[in-house]
Amino acid sequence: VMLLARAPGGGWLPIDTVGDPVLDPTEADARAHAGDDHLVVVKGHSLQAADQRLLTVVGIQLAIVLDQQALADAAAAAKPLAEADRLRTALLAAVSHDLRSPLASATAAIDSLSSTDVSWADDQREELLATARESLERLARLVENLLDMSRLQAGALGVLTVATRLDEVVPLALDALGADPAQVVVDIPDTLPEVMADPALLERVIANVTANAMRFAPPGSPPVLA
Repeated sequence: VMLLARAPGGGWLPIDTVGDPVLDPTEADARAHAGDDHLVVVKGHSLQAADQRLLTVVGIQLAIVLDQQALADAAAAAKPLAEADRLRTALLAAVSHDLRSPLASATAAIDSLSSTDVSWADDQREELLATARESLERLARLVENLLDMSRLQAGALGVLTVATRLDEVVPLALDALGADPAQVVVDIPDTLPEVMADPALLERVIANVTANAMRFAPPGSPPVLA
């Protein structure tokens, strides 16, 4: 007894067999279709009409099972894609405000500087330029983070781990944020050993986590980076 599947280039492939396989259905004593691409074949002796009907029923049941298995396999294959799409949608929803905010600030500052209706003093002009510069730098960091995430998911972002001192990486991360010393409490002991990490990516990680902590910290309670 054999279950055969239609081969892409023609002919048949054995899926499961009991006894010596018969790959040519014309050599079998009886056969029954199990869907469009599968056959149940038996060899040993000819079947009576009642047994042939039973074999036909077995083929129908096998077709149902094979269809269910194909659907289950397709659902299992689609699940990671659906999860990735859900995460992407959640990410875009989370950063949409963060992307619009610096863009709006930079646009407002540039529009103000471009206006011919107002005569700006030098200190006011410098303040508007600083606002535009800070907003565009923040926007660039957000876009760079999104691009890094895309490259990580595609396996295209290399990670080079070396011995790294946190007391060297953390100040760079805080400088990138433009964080005031009063906004973050840093508690990193000098005796802390080196860690194996990619310094540039670790700096980005610390900057991102710290930025979130600063955003949600209650007034008067700066986050602690320890």
